[in-house]
This record gives sequence, structure tokens and C-alpha cells, in this order.
Amino acid sequence: MRLVAILRWPALLAGLIVLYLYLIFVLCPRVAAAEPTNGLANPGFENGLESWTEPFFGSPFGLSSTTFHGGILAAAQTVPLGGNASQDYWSEIYQNLPIAPGQPVTFSGYVRTSFAPAATNRAGLMLQFFDANGLALGEPIKSPAVGGATAWRLVAVSSSAAPAGAVSVRATLYIWAGIGDLLANTGEVDFDDFVV
Repeated sequence: MRLVAILRWPALLAGLIVLYLYLIFVLCPRVAAAEPTNGLANPGFENGLESWTEPFFGSPFGLSSTTFHGGILAAAQTVPLGGNASQDYWSEIYQNLPIAPGQPVTFSGYVRTSFAPAATNRAGLMLQFFDANGLALGEPIKSPAVGGATAWRLVAVSSSAAPAGAVSVRATLYIWAGIGDLLANTGEVDFDDFVV
């Protein structure tokens, strides 16, 4: 009798271990790794241009439902015919985000260009810091500019530390073309899937 009880003990212990593992890994909710947060609202333009500010210069940005990186929409901008006849062409959209002095910031996302190879058109990303009075602090920080005809390309711009007095940072998407460059006319850029 005692021998039977001793032989059952390992089986009972194994059953308890299996039950414990079942409870831990199946019934208990799993703790997911924290996903990085995105400071941008509507970063992939799935809600149109909502949450993005467009200044009163340049041509209005539009949306592309045929050329996008993720989702079903991307922001799109085309240099209008004659848009750079008498001055450089510049158009942008942006979001302002809160920031603290010394805080690092990186702004990245995907850019696709369809510019003539010899045209001056360039597209990119830009960061600009502002103080509590809305005054710009220092010069804007620009990403490497994208020109020519490119497939979707990941582009980024960053600052290791926001300057003293900074309370906000402006994350800007832009397109530029040089004055009088006829090749720049009708050049198009698409922007999608951004993160700050």
C-alpha cells in the first residue's frame, strides 16, 4: 500500500506542475510589451488632413488613395504649373507637439517622390522648436532632402535635446522647388506613416 502511494506522488506532482503552467500561461492575461506612443494625431492620413495645419501659402495639400505606404490614404502635394515662376515654391503641413527642454525628439516617416531627375524639387521633414511666446528657438532642423523619382523611402530628422526654453516642437512635411525651374512643374510628393 505504501509503495503504491509513493509511486503516485511523482504523477501527482507532475499534474500539479501542468495545472500551474496552464493557469499561468493560458488563463492569466498576458502582459504585453508597451508599444511606443506616437505624439502625432492622424499620422497616416487615414482621417484626411485632420490634425495637420496648413499655412496660407503654397498650394493646398491633397490626399492620394492610389499611392500610399500603409492604410488607404497618403498626403500628396504637386507643384502647380507656374507655381515657382516668380519665387521659390514652398508648401507644408505640420503639427505642434509639447516638449520639455533637454528632451530628445525624432520625426520619421515615409516619403515618395515623382520629380523630374534634373528638377530642383525637394521634399523632406523639418523640426522647429518654440518658446512659450510662440517664438522660434534657433534654426529649423531638416532631414536629408529627397529629390528625383523615388519609391517609398524612410526619412528621419532628430534632435538629441530640445533647447532651453522650448515648450513645443513643430513637425513639418514640406515640398520645395527653385524659382523659374520649369522641370519642377507638376512634380509630386506623397507622405505617409509618420512617428514622433
